[in-house]
Amino acid sequence: MSSLLDASKEKFAAVSQTLRDNVTKENFIKYAGKTHEAFKEATGLRTPDTFSFKNFFKEILRPHSYRDFVALFSRGTPTTTPDLRSVAATWPSPWAFSRMLLFCIVAFIAVTWGISEYDNRNLDPAFLFVGTFSVPFCVIVFFYEMNIKQDIPFFEVVKAFFFGGIISLLISLYLFAKSGADAPYWAGCIEEPGKLIATIIIAQAAFRKGDILHGMLIGCAVGAGFAAFETAGYVYRYMGIYADIANMDNLFDMGVLQSPADAVEYIKSIQLENQVPLASDMSQVNSLYEVFSRHSHQSVVDLLKENVDFHDVMLWRAVYTPFCHVIWTAITAGAFWHAIAAKKKAAKPEKTFIINMDAVRSKLTLGIYPLLKKLMSDKNEPAPAEDKIDLMVFASRKFYIIALIPILLHMFWNSDLLSSLGIVRYGITGLISWFVALALIQVGISQVKEEKDALDTTGEKEDESREQPAPAAEASAE
Repeated sequence: MSSLLDASKEKFAAVSQTLRDNVTKENFIKYAGKTHEAFKEATGLRTPDTFSFKNFFKEILRPHSYRDFVALFSRGTPTTTPDLRSVAATWPSPWAFSRMLLFCIVAFIAVTWGISEYDNRNLDPAFLFVGTFSVPFCVIVFFYEMNIKQDIPFFEVVKAFFFGGIISLLISLYLFAKSGADAPYWAGCIEEPGKLIATIIIAQAAFRKGDILHGMLIGCAVGAGFAAFETAGYVYRYMGIYADIANMDNLFDMGVLQSPADAVEYIKSIQLENQVPLASDMSQVNSLYEVFSRHSHQSVVDLLKENVDFHDVMLWRAVYTPFCHVIWTAITAGAFWHAIAAKKKAAKPEKTFIINMDAVRSKLTLGIYPLLKKLMSDKNEPAPAEDKIDLMVFASRKFYIIALIPILLHMFWNSDLLSSLGIVRYGITGLISWFVALALIQVGISQVKEEKDALDTTGEKEDESREQPAPAAEASAE
């Protein structure tokens, strides 16, 4: 597979030229339409035809009170979950995520100003926390608003964010270690399954009934946790590298570094230790020798600082967040929940391979999970349903065809294909991701509508049976 991917880079330009020479606009539209129809038939997804940008974002500019915020984040409790009959099975108009984003931007600007104004390094953790967690958390709020059934408490979402993010990182690191994969594009084949496994582990049995909106919300929270912790790791590491490079001035003044050769060896040691290409704008690290010979060490230090500016790392990863890890995990989790619903609807029985998730969690926590579950359980509530999952859902076409999309997009994101396009290729990847996500949300809304219609029909029949007395009762009255 690795050889094929490497070979594809060389052939990519030739294939692109062939397509430009032979594919006309009419042929492209024709075959794109056929591909789209085949995709819809295989996955059950369809274009979000009832989606309207105007209606979708209409609530963002409208004023909302403090009570609106409290009511929003109080959803999902036994007393605040609305009856399904009162739920509007249409596209919602989210607004709280934009307010959260505005709050986070103000907080980030305040922390950045405090660091520059007072030069107090005690603010570095606040800078790191606000900068890395803000955007992922705002995307979580967006998907929380998209759950129109309003039946998942925000506590469960926060739990998925922290625990799911950590578990997904550990699973991914384990898979990386066992597979020996080192190329950047292999992250798509390892991290996406790792995040999905963490989503399945962290989701309670009550949230794995096949509701796509449930799966996308829990998956989004896990992906956001993964993205936030990963970004925090990158920024923390770059902050250390930045400090090491800035320290070169002192090392020259103290005589520890006395020649260009000493400086190059020092830079090599930093690069080797941190696996970061400090001289990415130059052909090789060794070329720094000539640069040091011609220029002052101060100018070279300033150049290297620009290459490892952790502010840029944080900014760009924050911008990319809604278009990569968070949305990819939401898609894979939504696909899994979609397949669960399809399997339940199947007319003929299918093969099953049941696994007990309670046992899995117990092993992962070294036997602590049952104790935590007992301590957190409410004796007044009925015992939860047995927590099991059918692994044959992974074999469903409705799952793996959709789940392959984030994997391929992740591989494309990390590869150097179309690297000449720069940030545009990330935009293309993000647009595809959000199109698939919106299509999944459309199916999720349709699921809620079908469930609501079935409930309404059942309720009408029950009302009719109450209004009409039984024949036996009529005879006895006569």
